[in-house]
Amino acid sequence: MFKLRKKQYESGPKGDQSSVQGAQGGQQSQYVQHIQHDQEHGRAATGPVIQDVRELQRTAKARQRKRIIITNIFMAVVIVAVSVVVLFWALGYHLNKDLQIEQSGLVQFESLPTGATVSVDGNEQSGRTNTKAMLATGEHDFQFTRDGYDSWYTKAEVKAGEVLWLNYARLFPAIKDSSPVREYEPGLIGSSASPSFRYGLLVQSIDGAGAKVQLADFNDGGSVKDLMFSPELMHVFEDTPMENYRMEAKSWNKDENKVLVRIEMVSEHPNWAWLLLDLRAPGNSIDLSKEFNMTFSSIAFASDDGRKLYAQEGTSLRQIDTRDRTISAVLVSNVANWANLKGTVAIASEPNEELVRRIEVLKDGGRGASTLFSIAPTGTLPIDAEANQDPSVEVTPAPVPLVAAGEYYDDAYLAVAVGSKLQVLKGAFPDLGRVASGMALNYESELGFTPTVLVISEKGRFVVASRGAQVFSYDLELEKGHHFRLAGDGYDDAESLNWLDEFMFYTNKDGKLTVYDFDGSNQRGVLEGIDSSLLIALSQDDKFLYYFDDGPSEKLTLMRLNLVAR
Repeated sequence: MFKLRKKQYESGPKGDQSSVQGAQGGQQSQYVQHIQHDQEHGRAATGPVIQDVRELQRTAKARQRKRIIITNIFMAVVIVAVSVVVLFWALGYHLNKDLQIEQSGLVQFESLPTGATVSVDGNEQSGRTNTKAMLATGEHDFQFTRDGYDSWYTKAEVKAGEVLWLNYARLFPAIKDSSPVREYEPGLIGSSASPSFRYGLLVQSIDGAGAKVQLADFNDGGSVKDLMFSPELMHVFEDTPMENYRMEAKSWNKDENKVLVRIEMVSEHPNWAWLLLDLRAPGNSIDLSKEFNMTFSSIAFASDDGRKLYAQEGTSLRQIDTRDRTISAVLVSNVANWANLKGTVAIASEPNEELVRRIEVLKDGGRGASTLFSIAPTGTLPIDAEANQDPSVEVTPAPVPLVAAGEYYDDAYLAVAVGSKLQVLKGAFPDLGRVASGMALNYESELGFTPTVLVISEKGRFVVASRGAQVFSYDLELEKGHHFRLAGDGYDDAESLNWLDEFMFYTNKDGKLTVYDFDGSNQRGVLEGIDSSLLIALSQDDKFLYYFDDGPSEKLTLMRLNLVAR
Protein backbone atom coordinates (compact mmCIF):
# COMPACT_ATOMS: atom_id res chain seq x y z
CA MET A 1 0.00 0.00 0.00
CA PHE A 2 2.79 2.36 0.87
CA LYS A 3 4.48 1.72 -2.51
CA LEU A 4 1.34 2.45 -4.47
CA ARG A 5 0.84 5.76 -2.65
CA LYS A 6 4.49 6.61 -3.14
CA LYS A 7 4.24 5.97 -6.86
CA GLN A 8 1.14 8.06 -7.08
CA TYR A 9 2.82 10.93 -5.31
CA GLU A 10 5.96 10.70 -7.42
CA SER A 11 4.08 10.59 -10.70
CA GLY A 12 2.48 13.96 -10.00
CA PRO A 13 5.36 16.24 -10.91
CA LYS A 14 6.29 14.15 -13.96
CA GLY A 15 2.77 14.02 -15.34
CA ASP A 16 0.22 16.69 -16.08
CA GLN A 17 1.29 19.72 -14.03
CA SER A 18 -2.03 21.50 -14.40
CA SER A 19 -3.97 18.57 -12.99
CA VAL A 20 -1.67 18.43 -9.98
CA GLN A 21 -1.94 22.17 -9.42
CA GLY A 22 -5.69 22.03 -9.77
CA ALA A 23 -5.83 19.31 -7.19
CA GLN A 24 -3.41 20.88 -4.77
CA GLY A 25 -6.02 22.73 -2.81
CA GLY A 26 -8.12 19.62 -2.29
CA GLN A 27 -5.21 17.22 -1.88
CA GLN A 28 -3.25 19.17 0.73
CA SER A 29 -5.31 17.87 3.58
CA GLN A 30 -5.12 14.33 2.14
CA TYR A 31 -1.29 14.52 1.97
CA VAL A 32 -1.14 15.57 5.54
CA GLN A 33 -3.46 12.76 6.59
CA HIS A 34 -1.37 10.16 4.68
CA ILE A 35 1.84 11.42 6.22
CA GLN A 36 0.31 11.36 9.67
CA HIS A 37 -0.93 7.76 8.96
CA ASP A 38 2.54 6.64 7.79
CA GLN A 39 4.18 8.26 10.81
CA GLU A 40 1.77 6.49 13.13
CA HIS A 41 2.78 3.13 11.57
CA GLY A 42 6.48 3.87 11.77
CA ARG A 43 6.87 4.66 8.12
CA ALA A 44 8.85 7.55 6.68
CA ALA A 45 7.49 9.90 4.01
CA THR A 46 9.63 10.68 1.04
CA GLY A 47 11.27 14.09 0.39
CA PRO A 48 9.20 15.24 -2.60
CA VAL A 49 5.97 14.73 -0.73
CA ILE A 50 7.11 16.82 2.21
CA GLN A 51 8.31 19.56 -0.12
CA ASP A 52 4.92 19.73 -1.87
CA VAL A 53 3.07 20.01 1.44
CA ARG A 54 5.41 22.68 2.76
CA GLU A 55 5.09 24.64 -0.44
CA LEU A 56 1.33 24.52 -0.17
CA GLN A 57 1.50 25.59 3.49
CA ARG A 58 3.82 28.50 2.64
CA THR A 59 1.45 29.61 -0.12
CA ALA A 60 -1.54 29.48 2.22
CA LYS A 61 0.30 31.40 4.93
CA ALA A 62 1.46 34.03 2.43
CA ARG A 63 -2.10 34.53 1.23
CA GLN A 64 -3.28 34.79 4.83
CA ARG A 65 -0.59 37.34 5.67
CA LYS A 66 -1.53 39.32 2.58
CA ARG A 67 -5.18 39.34 3.64
CA ILE A 68 -4.23 40.46 7.14
CA ILE A 69 -1.96 43.23 5.80
CA ILE A 70 -4.64 44.45 3.37
CA THR A 71 -7.27 44.37 6.14
CA ASN A 72 -5.00 46.29 8.53
CA ILE A 73 -4.16 48.88 5.90
CA PHE A 74 -7.85 49.30 5.12
CA MET A 75 -8.75 49.68 8.80
CA ALA A 76 -5.91 52.17 9.32
CA VAL A 77 -7.09 54.23 6.34
CA VAL A 78 -10.66 54.17 7.69
CA ILE A 79 -9.51 55.19 11.19
CA VAL A 80 -7.35 58.02 9.84
CA ALA A 81 -10.15 59.22 7.57
CA VAL A 82 -12.69 59.17 10.41
CA SER A 83 -10.21 60.92 12.74
CA VAL A 84 -9.56 63.63 10.15
CA VAL A 85 -13.29 64.12 9.61
CA VAL A 86 -13.91 64.33 13.38
CA LEU A 87 -10.95 66.70 13.82
CA PHE A 88 -12.12 68.99 11.04
CA TRP A 89 -15.65 68.87 12.45
CA ALA A 90 -14.33 69.79 15.89
CA LEU A 91 -12.42 72.68 14.31
CA GLY A 92 -15.65 73.87 12.75
CA TYR A 93 -15.14 72.85 9.14
CA HIS A 94 -18.26 71.90 7.20
CA LEU A 95 -19.78 71.95 3.71
CA ASN A 96 -21.78 75.06 2.97
CA LYS A 97 -24.79 75.22 0.67
CA ASP A 98 -22.44 75.59 -2.32
CA LEU A 99 -20.69 72.35 -1.29
CA GLN A 100 -17.53 74.24 -0.44
CA ILE A 101 -15.53 73.59 2.73
CA GLU A 102 -15.57 76.48 5.19
CA GLN A 103 -14.73 76.86 8.87
CA SER A 104 -17.25 77.90 11.50
CA GLY A 105 -16.66 79.71 14.79
CA LEU A 106 -17.62 78.67 18.30
CA VAL A 107 -19.93 80.94 20.31
CA GLN A 108 -20.21 80.55 24.08
CA PHE A 109 -23.50 81.84 25.52
CA GLU A 110 -23.72 82.76 29.20
CA SER A 111 -26.15 84.94 31.11
CA LEU A 112 -27.05 86.14 34.60
CA PRO A 113 -29.30 84.49 35.56
CA THR A 114 -28.82 81.31 33.52
CA GLY A 115 -31.62 79.49 31.72
CA ALA A 116 -32.23 82.11 29.05
CA THR A 117 -33.44 81.16 25.57
CA VAL A 118 -30.92 81.98 22.84
CA SER A 119 -31.95 83.18 19.38
CA VAL A 120 -29.50 83.60 16.52
CA ASP A 121 -30.70 85.69 13.57
CA GLY A 122 -34.25 85.16 14.82
CA ASN A 123 -33.91 81.38 15.05
CA GLU A 124 -34.33 79.91 18.52
CA GLN A 125 -31.56 77.52 19.55
CA SER A 126 -32.18 74.19 21.27
CA GLY A 127 -29.96 74.87 24.29
CA ARG A 128 -30.39 77.48 27.01
CA THR A 129 -27.71 79.46 28.77
CA ASN A 130 -25.16 78.52 29.62
CA THR A 131 -24.62 76.79 26.27
CA LYS A 132 -22.58 76.94 23.05
CA ALA A 133 -22.99 76.57 19.30
CA MET A 134 -20.92 76.35 16.11
CA LEU A 135 -22.01 79.11 13.74
CA ALA A 136 -21.09 80.23 10.24
CA THR A 137 -18.66 83.10 9.99
CA GLY A 138 -19.95 86.63 9.63
CA GLU A 139 -22.09 89.04 11.62
CA HIS A 140 -25.08 87.65 13.52
CA ASP A 141 -27.90 88.99 15.69
CA PHE A 142 -28.06 87.41 19.15
CA GLN A 143 -30.90 87.70 21.65
CA PHE A 144 -31.41 86.26 25.14
CA THR A 145 -34.89 86.07 26.65
CA ARG A 146 -36.30 84.58 29.81
CA ASP A 147 -39.76 84.80 31.37
CA GLY A 148 -39.95 87.47 34.06
CA TYR A 149 -36.89 89.39 32.81
CA ASP A 150 -36.07 92.03 30.23
CA SER A 151 -34.39 90.84 27.04
CA TRP A 152 -30.78 91.30 25.97
CA TYR A 153 -29.54 91.86 22.41
CA THR A 154 -26.26 92.30 20.62
CA LYS A 155 -24.79 92.10 17.14
CA ALA A 156 -21.40 90.44 16.89
CA GLU A 157 -19.07 88.93 14.31
CA VAL A 158 -18.19 85.23 14.34
CA LYS A 159 -14.69 84.55 13.01
CA ALA A 160 -13.44 81.28 11.52
CA GLY A 161 -11.71 79.04 14.04
CA GLU A 162 -12.17 81.49 16.92
CA VAL A 163 -14.29 81.55 20.06
CA LEU A 164 -16.74 84.41 20.57
CA TRP A 165 -17.57 84.83 24.26
CA LEU A 166 -21.04 86.26 24.82
CA ASN A 167 -20.65 85.66 28.54
CA TYR A 168 -21.65 89.02 30.01
CA ALA A 169 -25.39 89.30 29.40
CA ARG A 170 -27.19 90.51 32.52
CA LEU A 171 -30.98 90.28 32.62
CA PHE A 172 -32.94 92.45 35.06
CA PRO A 173 -36.35 91.45 36.50
CA ALA A 174 -39.31 93.01 34.71
CA ILE A 175 -41.06 93.56 38.05
CA LYS A 176 -38.83 95.39 40.54
CA ASP A 177 -38.86 93.91 44.04
CA SER A 178 -36.95 96.15 46.47
CA SER A 179 -36.75 95.96 50.25
CA PRO A 180 -35.18 98.26 52.90
CA VAL A 181 -31.94 97.27 54.61
CA ARG A 182 -31.22 100.17 56.97
CA GLU A 183 -32.29 103.75 57.66
CA TYR A 184 -29.91 106.67 58.13
CA GLU A 185 -30.41 110.10 59.59
CA PRO A 186 -29.93 113.01 57.14
CA GLY A 187 -26.32 113.99 56.60
CA LEU A 188 -24.74 111.14 54.67
CA ILE A 189 -21.84 113.05 53.09
CA GLY A 190 -20.03 110.27 51.25
CA SER A 191 -20.20 106.64 50.18
CA SER A 192 -18.21 104.23 48.04
CA ALA A 193 -18.30 100.59 46.96
CA SER A 194 -15.11 98.55 47.07
CA PRO A 195 -13.70 97.25 43.73
CA SER A 196 -15.03 93.74 44.39
CA PHE A 197 -18.42 95.24 45.40
CA ARG A 198 -18.28 93.37 48.69
CA TYR A 199 -18.07 96.44 50.93
CA GLY A 200 -19.67 99.84 51.06
CA LEU A 201 -18.09 102.74 52.95
CA LEU A 202 -20.62 105.20 54.43
CA VAL A 203 -19.66 108.52 56.03
CA GLN A 204 -22.31 110.46 57.96
CA SER A 205 -22.24 113.94 59.48
CA ILE A 206 -23.10 114.00 63.20
CA ASP A 207 -24.49 117.20 64.72
CA GLY A 208 -22.66 119.28 62.16
CA ALA A 209 -19.31 118.76 63.88
CA GLY A 210 -18.17 115.12 63.82
CA ALA A 211 -18.47 112.20 61.46
CA LYS A 212 -19.57 108.59 61.74
CA VAL A 213 -18.06 106.00 59.44
CA GLN A 214 -19.70 102.65 58.77
CA LEU A 215 -18.75 99.63 56.67
CA ALA A 216 -21.57 97.71 54.96
CA ASP A 217 -20.92 94.07 54.04
CA PHE A 218 -23.02 93.23 50.96
CA ASN A 219 -22.07 89.56 51.27
CA ASP A 220 -23.84 89.54 54.62
CA GLY A 221 -27.14 91.05 53.53
CA GLY A 222 -25.88 94.63 53.91
CA SER A 223 -25.00 94.33 57.59
CA VAL A 224 -23.29 97.46 58.90
CA LYS A 225 -20.33 97.82 61.25
CA ASP A 226 -19.40 101.07 63.00
CA LEU A 227 -15.77 102.16 62.58
CA MET A 228 -14.37 104.27 65.41
CA PHE A 229 -12.13 107.01 64.01
CA SER A 230 -11.00 109.94 66.13
CA PRO A 231 -13.07 113.15 65.73
CA GLU A 232 -9.87 115.08 64.97
CA LEU A 233 -9.10 112.78 62.04
CA MET A 234 -12.51 113.24 60.43
CA HIS A 235 -13.06 116.92 61.20
CA VAL A 236 -10.09 118.23 59.23
CA PHE A 237 -11.40 121.77 58.59
CA GLU A 238 -11.79 123.61 61.86
CA ASP A 239 -14.78 125.89 62.36
CA THR A 240 -16.45 124.31 59.31
CA PRO A 241 -19.64 122.28 59.88
CA MET A 242 -19.51 118.75 58.54
CA GLU A 243 -22.54 119.38 56.33
CA ASN A 244 -20.20 121.56 54.24
CA TYR A 245 -17.92 118.59 53.65
CA ARG A 246 -17.96 116.36 50.62
CA MET A 247 -16.10 113.07 50.99
CA GLU A 248 -15.09 110.82 48.11
CA ALA A 249 -13.31 107.47 48.36
CA LYS A 250 -10.75 107.74 45.55
CA SER A 251 -9.27 104.24 45.74
CA TRP A 252 -9.10 101.04 47.77
CA ASN A 253 -6.03 98.87 48.15
CA LYS A 254 -6.06 95.32 46.76
CA ASP A 255 -6.90 93.76 50.15
CA GLU A 256 -9.80 96.22 50.54
CA ASN A 257 -8.78 97.08 54.09
CA LYS A 258 -7.52 100.61 53.38
CA VAL A 259 -9.18 103.49 51.57
CA LEU A 260 -7.85 106.80 50.30
CA VAL A 261 -10.48 109.47 50.96
CA ARG A 262 -10.47 112.98 49.57
CA ILE A 263 -12.37 115.48 51.72
CA GLU A 264 -13.41 118.75 50.09
CA MET A 265 -14.72 121.80 51.88
CA VAL A 266 -17.57 123.17 49.80
CA SER A 267 -17.37 126.98 49.92
CA GLU A 268 -16.43 130.01 47.87
CA HIS A 269 -12.81 129.14 48.52
CA PRO A 270 -12.70 125.32 48.31
CA ASN A 271 -10.03 123.42 50.14
CA TRP A 272 -9.31 119.73 50.37
CA ALA A 273 -7.41 117.16 52.40
CA TRP A 274 -6.50 113.49 52.10
CA LEU A 275 -7.12 110.72 54.64
CA LEU A 276 -5.85 107.16 54.64
CA LEU A 277 -8.49 105.14 56.49
CA ASP A 278 -7.44 101.79 57.94
CA LEU A 279 -10.68 99.78 58.11
CA ARG A 280 -9.24 96.98 60.27
CA ALA A 281 -7.24 99.17 62.65
CA PRO A 282 -8.91 102.63 62.61
CA GLY A 283 -6.33 103.93 65.08
CA ASN A 284 -3.63 103.59 62.38
CA SER A 285 -5.45 105.95 60.01
CA ILE A 286 -3.57 109.05 58.87
CA ASP A 287 -4.46 112.60 57.90
CA LEU A 288 -1.89 112.70 55.09
CA SER A 289 -2.23 116.43 54.43
CA LYS A 290 -1.61 117.29 58.08
CA GLU A 291 1.05 114.62 58.64
CA PHE A 292 3.29 115.97 55.86
CA ASN A 293 1.98 119.55 55.81
CA MET A 294 1.45 119.43 52.05
CA THR A 295 -1.41 120.00 49.65
CA PHE A 296 -1.64 116.93 47.46
CA SER A 297 -3.63 117.10 44.22
CA SER A 298 -3.76 113.30 43.82
CA ILE A 299 -2.69 110.19 45.71
CA ALA A 300 -2.75 106.49 44.76
CA PHE A 301 -1.65 103.19 46.28
CA ALA A 302 1.83 102.05 45.20
CA SER A 303 1.67 98.65 46.94
CA ASP A 304 -1.08 96.07 47.42
CA ASP A 305 -0.85 96.16 51.21
CA GLY A 306 -1.38 99.92 51.25
CA ARG A 307 1.92 100.73 52.94
CA LYS A 308 3.35 102.79 50.07
CA LEU A 309 1.62 105.61 48.22
CA TYR A 310 2.41 107.89 45.30
CA ALA A 311 1.44 111.51 45.89
CA GLN A 312 1.56 114.57 43.63
CA GLU A 313 2.29 117.96 45.18
CA GLY A 314 2.25 120.76 42.63
CA THR A 315 4.13 119.29 39.66
CA SER A 316 6.28 116.95 41.78
CA LEU A 317 5.71 113.25 42.35
CA ARG A 318 6.84 111.69 45.64
CA GLN A 319 6.42 108.41 47.49
CA ILE A 320 4.98 108.03 51.00
CA ASP A 321 5.75 105.22 53.41
CA THR A 322 2.77 105.05 55.76
CA ARG A 323 4.46 102.67 58.21
CA ASP A 324 7.51 104.86 58.75
CA ARG A 325 5.49 108.07 58.23
CA THR A 326 8.11 109.33 55.77
CA ILE A 327 7.93 111.04 52.38
CA SER A 328 10.62 110.82 49.71
CA ALA A 329 12.42 113.55 47.86
CA VAL A 330 11.01 114.46 44.44
CA LEU A 331 11.04 111.38 42.20
CA VAL A 332 9.85 113.12 39.04
CA SER A 333 9.27 116.81 38.47
CA ASN A 334 7.29 118.67 35.82
CA VAL A 335 4.32 116.27 36.16
CA ALA A 336 0.99 117.23 34.56
CA ASN A 337 -0.92 114.04 35.38
CA TRP A 338 -0.18 110.38 35.95
CA ALA A 339 -1.60 106.88 36.30
CA ASN A 340 -0.41 104.04 38.51
CA LEU A 341 -0.21 100.32 37.69
CA LYS A 342 1.12 98.07 40.47
CA GLY A 343 3.80 100.54 41.48
CA THR A 344 4.74 101.59 37.93
CA VAL A 345 3.67 105.12 37.05
CA ALA A 346 2.89 106.49 33.58
CA ILE A 347 3.44 110.25 33.51
CA ALA A 348 2.38 113.03 31.16
CA SER A 349 4.77 115.94 31.61
CA GLU A 350 4.32 119.66 31.50
CA PRO A 351 5.98 121.27 28.44
CA ASN A 352 9.72 121.91 28.67
CA GLU A 353 11.58 124.97 27.37
CA GLU A 354 11.06 123.78 23.79
CA LEU A 355 7.32 123.35 24.55
CA VAL A 356 7.68 119.59 24.09
CA ARG A 357 5.71 117.27 26.35
CA ARG A 358 6.87 113.77 27.21
CA ILE A 359 5.23 110.52 28.15
CA GLU A 360 7.43 108.93 30.79
CA VAL A 361 7.50 105.86 33.01
CA LEU A 362 8.65 105.59 36.62
CA LYS A 363 9.19 101.99 37.77
CA ASP A 364 9.01 100.78 41.34
CA GLY A 365 9.69 104.07 43.04
CA GLY A 366 13.01 104.69 41.30
CA ARG A 367 14.59 108.11 41.10
CA GLY A 368 14.01 109.45 37.61
CA ALA A 369 11.79 108.33 34.77
CA SER A 370 12.33 106.81 31.33
CA THR A 371 10.91 108.57 28.27
CA LEU A 372 8.56 106.56 26.06
CA PHE A 373 7.97 109.27 23.46
CA SER A 374 7.69 113.01 22.98
CA ILE A 375 4.76 115.15 21.86
CA ALA A 376 5.53 118.06 19.57
CA PRO A 377 4.14 121.56 20.22
CA THR A 378 1.90 121.27 17.18
CA GLY A 379 -0.31 118.86 19.04
CA THR A 380 0.35 115.88 16.80
CA LEU A 381 1.19 112.55 18.37
CA PRO A 382 3.86 110.83 16.25
CA ILE A 383 6.67 109.37 18.30
CA ASP A 384 9.64 111.76 18.46
CA ALA A 385 7.93 114.27 16.17
CA GLU A 386 9.76 117.51 15.49
CA ALA A 387 8.30 120.90 16.37
CA ASN A 388 6.99 123.18 13.65
CA GLN A 389 9.94 125.39 12.67
CA ASP A 390 7.97 127.90 10.55
CA PRO A 391 8.46 131.28 12.38
CA SER A 392 5.20 132.64 10.97
CA VAL A 393 3.26 129.97 12.85
CA GLU A 394 2.61 130.49 16.54
CA VAL A 395 3.99 127.48 18.37
CA THR A 396 1.98 126.35 21.40
CA PRO A 397 2.26 123.24 23.54
CA ALA A 398 0.10 120.29 22.76
CA PRO A 399 -3.00 119.91 24.93
CA VAL A 400 -2.41 118.30 28.31
CA PRO A 401 -2.22 114.55 27.62
CA LEU A 402 -4.38 112.14 29.55
CA VAL A 403 -2.79 108.81 30.51
CA ALA A 404 -4.21 105.55 31.82
CA ALA A 405 -2.41 102.29 32.59
CA GLY A 406 -3.70 98.73 32.87
CA GLU A 407 -2.80 95.08 32.53
CA TYR A 408 -4.59 92.41 30.49
CA TYR A 409 -3.37 88.82 30.16
CA ASP A 410 0.08 89.70 31.53
CA ASP A 411 0.60 92.51 29.00
CA ALA A 412 0.87 96.11 30.14
CA TYR A 413 -1.20 98.69 28.27
CA LEU A 414 -0.78 102.44 28.20
CA ALA A 415 -3.52 104.69 26.83
CA VAL A 416 -2.62 108.25 25.85
CA ALA A 417 -5.08 110.88 24.65
CA VAL A 418 -3.82 114.18 23.23
CA GLY A 419 -6.60 116.39 22.00
CA SER A 420 -9.00 114.14 20.14
CA LYS A 421 -6.42 111.51 19.26
CA LEU A 422 -6.16 108.28 21.23
CA GLN A 423 -3.27 105.83 21.17
CA VAL A 424 -3.01 102.51 23.00
CA LEU A 425 0.44 100.97 23.48
CA LYS A 426 1.09 97.37 24.48
CA GLY A 427 4.15 95.57 25.81
CA ALA A 428 6.56 96.01 28.70
CA PHE A 429 7.46 99.26 30.42
CA PRO A 430 11.15 100.19 30.11
CA ASP A 431 13.61 99.89 32.97
CA LEU A 432 15.08 102.98 34.57
CA GLY A 433 17.21 105.07 32.25
CA ARG A 434 16.27 103.26 29.04
CA VAL A 435 14.61 105.26 26.29
CA ALA A 436 13.77 102.28 24.11
CA SER A 437 11.03 100.03 25.40
CA GLY A 438 9.15 96.88 24.60
CA MET A 439 5.96 98.88 24.08
CA ALA A 440 4.50 99.13 20.59
CA LEU A 441 1.48 100.86 19.12
CA ASN A 442 -1.52 98.55 19.46
CA TYR A 443 -4.36 100.88 18.40
CA GLU A 444 -5.05 104.48 17.49
CA SER A 445 -8.22 106.40 16.74
CA GLU A 446 -9.55 109.88 16.05
CA LEU A 447 -12.27 110.21 18.69
CA GLY A 448 -14.15 113.17 17.28
CA PHE A 449 -14.10 114.87 20.70
CA THR A 450 -11.47 115.87 23.25
CA PRO A 451 -11.89 113.60 26.28
CA THR A 452 -11.69 114.89 29.82
CA VAL A 453 -11.65 111.41 31.39
CA LEU A 454 -9.49 108.46 30.32
CA VAL A 455 -9.50 105.17 32.22
CA ILE A 456 -8.73 101.48 31.80
CA SER A 457 -11.23 99.17 33.49
CA GLU A 458 -10.42 97.37 36.75
CA LYS A 459 -9.61 94.06 35.03
CA GLY A 460 -7.86 95.75 32.13
CA ARG A 461 -10.02 94.81 29.16
CA PHE A 462 -11.57 98.18 28.24
CA VAL A 463 -10.08 101.59 27.50
CA VAL A 464 -12.73 104.27 28.01
CA ALA A 465 -12.52 107.94 27.01
CA SER A 466 -15.40 110.29 27.76
CA ARG A 467 -16.47 113.92 27.83
CA GLY A 468 -19.89 114.61 29.26
CA ALA A 469 -22.38 112.35 27.47
CA GLN A 470 -19.89 111.39 24.71
CA VAL A 471 -18.18 108.04 25.26
CA PHE A 472 -15.70 105.93 23.35
CA SER A 473 -14.75 102.43 24.56
CA TYR A 474 -12.10 100.17 23.06
CA ASP A 475 -12.24 96.43 23.67
CA LEU A 476 -8.72 94.99 23.91
CA GLU A 477 -10.06 91.44 23.58
CA LEU A 478 -11.99 91.98 20.33
CA GLU A 479 -9.77 94.89 19.16
CA LYS A 480 -12.83 96.97 18.40
CA GLY A 481 -13.92 100.50 19.31
CA HIS A 482 -17.42 101.77 20.07
CA HIS A 483 -18.87 105.31 20.07
CA PHE A 484 -22.08 106.05 22.00
CA ARG A 485 -23.91 108.71 24.03
CA LEU A 486 -25.28 108.51 27.52
CA ALA A 487 -28.96 109.05 28.18
CA GLY A 488 -30.08 112.40 29.55
CA ASP A 489 -28.43 115.81 29.83
CA GLY A 490 -26.40 117.81 32.28
CA TYR A 491 -23.29 115.67 32.45
CA ASP A 492 -20.22 117.32 33.95
CA ASP A 493 -17.18 117.07 31.69
CA ALA A 494 -15.14 115.80 34.63
CA GLU A 495 -17.58 113.01 35.48
CA SER A 496 -16.29 109.49 35.15
CA LEU A 497 -18.44 106.56 34.13
CA ASN A 498 -19.28 104.17 36.93
CA TRP A 499 -18.81 100.42 36.55
CA LEU A 500 -21.62 98.16 37.73
CA ASP A 501 -19.64 95.02 36.90
CA GLU A 502 -16.75 94.06 34.62
CA PHE A 503 -18.78 94.66 31.43
CA MET A 504 -21.45 97.18 32.39
CA PHE A 505 -21.56 100.94 33.06
CA TYR A 506 -24.24 102.82 34.89
CA THR A 507 -25.36 106.43 35.23
CA ASN A 508 -27.66 107.77 37.93
CA LYS A 509 -28.79 111.10 36.56
CA ASP A 510 -31.83 112.84 38.08
CA GLY A 511 -32.59 109.89 40.32
CA LYS A 512 -32.76 107.39 37.45
CA LEU A 513 -30.44 104.40 37.24
CA THR A 514 -29.56 103.53 33.62
CA VAL A 515 -27.24 100.68 32.63
CA TYR A 516 -25.19 100.15 29.45
CA ASP A 517 -23.02 97.35 28.15
CA PHE A 518 -19.39 98.31 27.50
CA ASP A 519 -20.20 99.07 23.85
CA GLY A 520 -23.20 101.26 24.69
CA SER A 521 -25.76 98.60 23.75
CA ASN A 522 -28.59 97.28 25.93
CA GLN A 523 -29.32 100.68 27.43
CA ARG A 524 -32.01 100.04 30.05
CA GLY A 525 -33.63 102.08 32.79
CA VAL A 526 -33.53 99.90 35.90
CA LEU A 527 -34.71 102.10 38.79
CA GLU A 528 -36.11 105.56 39.52
CA GLY A 529 -36.19 107.58 42.70
CA ILE A 530 -32.64 106.78 43.80
CA ASP A 531 -30.19 109.16 45.46
CA SER A 532 -27.84 110.13 42.64
CA SER A 533 -24.95 111.11 44.89
CA LEU A 534 -24.53 107.86 46.83
CA LEU A 535 -23.26 104.37 46.13
CA ILE A 536 -24.78 101.77 43.86
CA ALA A 537 -23.31 98.28 44.11
CA LEU A 538 -23.97 94.67 43.19
CA SER A 539 -23.61 91.87 45.70
CA GLN A 540 -20.85 89.43 44.79
CA ASP A 541 -23.36 86.61 44.31
CA ASP A 542 -25.26 88.79 41.77
CA LYS A 543 -28.52 88.35 43.67
CA PHE A 544 -28.99 91.94 44.87
CA LEU A 545 -28.40 95.53 43.78
CA TYR A 546 -27.86 98.00 46.66
CA TYR A 547 -28.79 101.67 46.41
CA PHE A 548 -30.14 104.58 48.47
CA ASP A 549 -33.77 105.56 48.15
CA ASP A 550 -34.50 109.24 47.52
CA GLY A 551 -38.09 109.03 48.76
CA PRO A 552 -40.27 111.57 50.62
CA SER A 553 -38.90 110.56 54.04
CA GLU A 554 -36.29 112.79 55.62
CA LYS A 555 -34.25 109.70 56.41
CA LEU A 556 -32.08 107.95 53.88
CA THR A 557 -32.83 104.28 53.33
CA LEU A 558 -30.35 101.72 52.07
CA MET A 559 -32.37 99.48 49.73
CA ARG A 560 -31.66 96.29 47.88
CA LEU A 561 -33.24 95.22 44.61
CA ASN A 562 -33.82 91.50 44.21
CA LEU A 563 -32.26 90.50 40.88
CA VAL A 564 -33.84 87.03 40.92
CA ALA A 565 -37.39 87.22 39.58
CA ARG A 566 -40.03 85.44 41.63
